[in-house]
Amino acid sequence: MLDQRGQLLRAALGFAGLPSPPYAHSLWALRTWMDAWAGMGQVAILGSLIILVATTGCTVAPNASPTAPQTVPTAPATSARPEESPTLAPSPRIEITPSKALVDEKVSIRLFGAKPSQRVTLRARAQDDRQVMWEAHATFHADNLGMVDLGLQKPITGTYQDLDPMGLFWSMRSESWASAGSAFAKTELTPTPIHFSADADGHLLASATLERIFVAPDVTPTTIRDNGLAAIFFKPSGSRTYPAIIAVGGSEGGIGFGRRIGAVLASRGYATLGLAYFAYPGLPSDLANIPLEYFETAIRWLQSRADVQAEKIAVVGLSRGGELALVLGSTLPKIKAVVAYVPSNRYGRNVKPPRNQPAWTYRGTPFQPDSPIPVEKINGPILLISAGDDKVWPSGPMTELIIKRLATNNFGYPYQNLYYKGAGHAAGFPFMPTTEEARPRRHPVSGAIIASGGTPKENAFLKSDSWPQVLKFLEASLKR
Repeated sequence: MLDQRGQLLRAALGFAGLPSPPYAHSLWALRTWMDAWAGMGQVAILGSLIILVATTGCTVAPNASPTAPQTVPTAPATSARPEESPTLAPSPRIEITPSKALVDEKVSIRLFGAKPSQRVTLRARAQDDRQVMWEAHATFHADNLGMVDLGLQKPITGTYQDLDPMGLFWSMRSESWASAGSAFAKTELTPTPIHFSADADGHLLASATLERIFVAPDVTPTTIRDNGLAAIFFKPSGSRTYPAIIAVGGSEGGIGFGRRIGAVLASRGYATLGLAYFAYPGLPSDLANIPLEYFETAIRWLQSRADVQAEKIAVVGLSRGGELALVLGSTLPKIKAVVAYVPSNRYGRNVKPPRNQPAWTYRGTPFQPDSPIPVEKINGPILLISAGDDKVWPSGPMTELIIKRLATNNFGYPYQNLYYKGAGHAAGFPFMPTTEEARPRRHPVSGAIIASGGTPKENAFLKSDSWPQVLKFLEASLKR
């Protein structure tokens, strides 16, 4: 049966409008029931009163009404100390801040309510757009307060080793052997939930979900098939005009890179055109004799729009798209800024036989393969991102030659090369899995087996370190 404090606690619960459990025959059980309603306003209001009642020597008649007058005896000074009420530890929980975030945004992940110094494993799981499951995990010792903070603590063991608040993101591994060498597939712009859990001693402690957003809610994507163009246009909401960015991928062809990075850049306040230029329906099948007039059409299309700032257009490219970004900037004066990820300093050729075909032409004249790109003709600032362990081509030495050529010709705009010694042929926004990037894989156009180089950790660092600098560069080049 309930003691006198328990009866008064039951009465207080009833006054608050909370049901009393039929199995609550002790003070401890009633307090447990109260904890289950801890998020309700009634408990927030009466909580202090209930705790005061439960921890004092107040008495109540066995069948007393909560509104009936009560007699509260005064304990003598020599009376024994009242029995202490048991203290219940809070239930473990995972706190993710924010719980919905853009894909390039850092989040805070913390576990509360573990036992002090308890060994706890945190796990992250996500499914890509091919229905392949990816997983990462890391084990920690909770601190003296029973908390694990990924931003402050280094894991004991796991899929990553160093202090890294986003380690559970880039270190995710594919659970399918058939996906070895394939990136985390993101063919749609729908949000991707990432499910987190914490376990200890074989028992689940807590779970939570983060929703990762690939395009901001106020950005509208539109498929473009005008004037021979094959693109996706991303427009931020509002009636104002925006600086524009053309995003182009590399020798894989298609529109994947342009769609992915274009969506994220638009979420940061740019009108972006993710542009395919070969290996896409209605376009050439090979990276050979691609006319730069196609890109002039894209520029004119952007400039014709009332929501685009016609004199503020940049191009962002990856690999052969990085080469293309330099080629466009040095040929078309309307390009006012260039971001080139792991580019070549020379005009390229077709990626499959016949390999003697030039990649680019302009006004009927091909650009001679292997001749240097006249980067000093670019009409705006340049940002290069290069890698020291690039296995596709030597982007590190080639960007050094670009920098040397710019210096020799007294280039009149700012330029910079972000060099990552341990990274491979990697690029783009951060916090996506990099564990499969370094594995050999079959090139989608040439069919050759290629390897990108670097390690998952170094490739993830290239992306997380360079991305804020890319955003800063674009803001300085286009928004000021």
